Amino acid sequence: MGTMEKECELIVSRKGGGSVIDRQPVFSKDGRILFVVWGPVIRSYSIQTGELIDSYEGLKSRAVGVVLNPDNSDHIVACSQTGELIEWNWRTAEQKRKLQLDLNYKNNKPKLIVNFYVARTIERKIKVFLVWGYEKEKNAIVDIFNFTTGKISKTNFGQCRVDSHSHSTAIGGSNTGICIAGIKQNELFVISSEDGHQMRQFLGGQRWFTCVACHPTEACVATGDNSGRLLIWRGFNPGSKPVYGVYHWHTLPVRDVRFSSAGTYVYTGGGEGVLVKWSLDASQQRSFLPRLPASIAHISLSSDNRCIGISTDDNAIQIIDPQFKHLSVVQHFTWGVRPVATAPGRPGPLFPARLTRDPRTQSLVLNGRTGHIQFFSVHSKTLLYNLDVTGQNYLTQERGEVIVNTEVIKVAFSSAGDWLATVEQRDDNEISPELRLKFWIYDSTKQTYSLNTAIELPHKSTVYALEFQPSAISNRLLAVTTGDDQKFRIWGLTENSSLYSKGVTWICESVGFYQNLPVGAVSFSTDSSLLAVAFGCCVTVWIPETNELQCSLTHTTNDKTISQVNFGQQDCVHLIVSASPCGIYVWNVITLSLMWMVPFKLSILAADPKSNLMAAVSAENELVIFRPNCPQPMFRKPALVDSEIVAAAFVPHTSYHTSLVSWQQTSQLYFLDSNQELLVLEEEVANKYIDSVALETVPSSLKLPQTPFSALIAEQTKSSVLDPLAETHLQLGIPGDKAIRELLKPPAHTMPPISLLCAPFLRALIVTKSRKEDGSMERNDDEMEAEDSGMETDDSETSVVKPVPPTKSDNKLDLQHKTPKVKSQKVALADIEAKLESILHENVNWSFALLPEKSSTETE
Repeated sequence: MGTMEKECELIVSRKGGGSVIDRQPVFSKDGRILFVVWGPVIRSYSIQTGELIDSYEGLKSRAVGVVLNPDNSDHIVACSQTGELIEWNWRTAEQKRKLQLDLNYKNNKPKLIVNFYVARTIERKIKVFLVWGYEKEKNAIVDIFNFTTGKISKTNFGQCRVDSHSHSTAIGGSNTGICIAGIKQNELFVISSEDGHQMRQFLGGQRWFTCVACHPTEACVATGDNSGRLLIWRGFNPGSKPVYGVYHWHTLPVRDVRFSSAGTYVYTGGGEGVLVKWSLDASQQRSFLPRLPASIAHISLSSDNRCIGISTDDNAIQIIDPQFKHLSVVQHFTWGVRPVATAPGRPGPLFPARLTRDPRTQSLVLNGRTGHIQFFSVHSKTLLYNLDVTGQNYLTQERGEVIVNTEVIKVAFSSAGDWLATVEQRDDNEISPELRLKFWIYDSTKQTYSLNTAIELPHKSTVYALEFQPSAISNRLLAVTTGDDQKFRIWGLTENSSLYSKGVTWICESVGFYQNLPVGAVSFSTDSSLLAVAFGCCVTVWIPETNELQCSLTHTTNDKTISQVNFGQQDCVHLIVSASPCGIYVWNVITLSLMWMVPFKLSILAADPKSNLMAAVSAENELVIFRPNCPQPMFRKPALVDSEIVAAAFVPHTSYHTSLVSWQQTSQLYFLDSNQELLVLEEEVANKYIDSVALETVPSSLKLPQTPFSALIAEQTKSSVLDPLAETHLQLGIPGDKAIRELLKPPAHTMPPISLLCAPFLRALIVTKSRKEDGSMERNDDEMEAEDSGMETDDSETSVVKPVPPTKSDNKLDLQHKTPKVKSQKVALADIEAKLESILHENVNWSFALLPEKSSTETE
């Protein structure tokens, strides 16, 4: 065992996940790019394809929003929670300026920014409208800052306080200047930024405001409330009470409301997963976009009204047109934002299926949207696809009721990835619980998994563990499940030759139990010959083919239930690692003895499939990397992250990987935290070194902007004096290959007559001659190389000349004999060019003999 790795060598880095729906996305002025807030990073996506285009970094804390610069639509401005303002040119990703807003004008208490806007006032000056509040407070304050200096312009104008969420404020234009609208529970504030005039309106009864939006040109405000109503407010004049109209369709609270760019229509969305388009002049005239994947969080519109962005709770942004036709989707990581509800008043875990590795694609598999599992590639950082496991419609929530949907709680793959097993569950404590075990087979033609066997109630009401046999014995693959009926069941793959269906199916082959103890985790040995099952505080070892008990390993009867069991790998195959809330225990199945035990409040245990390493995560987020044959850890890092770690898994490297950290040589350990982000531990110094080396080796042509003009710039300028010791490649590739490919590229029925194609094709094979201003011919590269080498080139497609440096005594002799050789080569090249030129002027009517009679007639 080597020395334990130092903590300072590794840093936590985010590789995926994270929310793209916390803040409202923004369209570019031409409506072709969508800017999305992703933590402290701003990302740009293509509207047509939904693919990531660029990332804009520099903020030190999470961004609260992104807007377009009113003076330059090619610039975007983002603000962080701590008041850091950065402006980029989004076309070149160049950071134009960085500004720190002066938040300490009032006091030095920590302040957090909730939202911000950048707008041009009636005096044609750009101002920053900031919504901020103190930490651990539910109220926020609106202030105006100078966009150039970052100093306060107006403080607490109107003395209004608003709710501290992203939908609590809005800004809009009018004929008299900018107005700001804010909500606080059942209060609505409308404030003029020019004179500070404020109007307050109360909402009666048990209703309160949930979102607000301002008309782009008029003094009009739209609000949504918790009863599902849309209210349109007008008449904000001094001395008069505003009036409002009621538009009602939603049954759940309205989560966002947005005006069209001209203010003719209003869009609303909420928990029903339905986008509603209202006509401002007719409350009964509306259209719907139903059956969105999840509840609506934000609504965004482009300035030309050609694109609508709908942020849904599955961490996706649906891009549609005004006719509700789907254009694309921005989604790289899906989830159910809220913890899965297993019963009313009993929220379940955030990701009940945890993290599982797909051996076929080396991707991570975890819960996606409700009833689905997602395949996320950690190497390309893309979402491969979602698999609908339950095959059920998503049931939205109802007012005053908790609707429980069927959710996937367990996922397992066979060693080759040919088989997938899932467990889905629904229990609302009112009707009989639903529990299904499904086996899926991979369909190579469809490139996805197809359902093979579905088993109702494999256990009483829930399943605790699900695992496949690592390798089939006697050509029979097995799987094991444990449940709340204190039993484990072994499932086998058999041939089905019934009258109604033929093929392979899964059946229950045997059932095991031990002293009526509750059953928990399971683990197969590497060679599949043994099965370890945790019963209470005991670890039992069985032969899976015959379901025979071999031994029972118990350290103390007073210990708590074993929560984790895992066989070792490679040289630790004879060891079993078990864990309880009190500690980690390692057993030797050969000697049936306890090798070592350490106190550790384990929460997660993960094994590296390519080595004998294991990772243990405690309830306090302490990470320990160890080998089962030694109690001394290889690496330890306390307080890995501030959030809670809910799952962890090793993913092998797909290519050769070098790392200064020994335990990261074969695989990378990924964490999933309560913020729904994928995290890894990386080498900060090593990554910077690799990046710097990679940048130095990038050709200069790739560093230039990809424009037609940049393609004309030479990558480097060759000198007339060449290194005599350097290898020179006279020719690479097949001569005429490009011309032939261009000739065969168009479809046959669209090609012009052959007589028009022969001349350009032959001309493409001629070496172009370039002349100087004085009329003399320049030496091409081949002639220069042959001249410098003093050797004749051969006729092969690729020739490499290795010149021999001459001695001092032979210099004069070599110079005397070099000129005739070069002249002879020039003569040979001139003859070849003359022959090709003559071919170009020959009659090519012979080509018509190669064509069918019909084609020849039509051509003539």
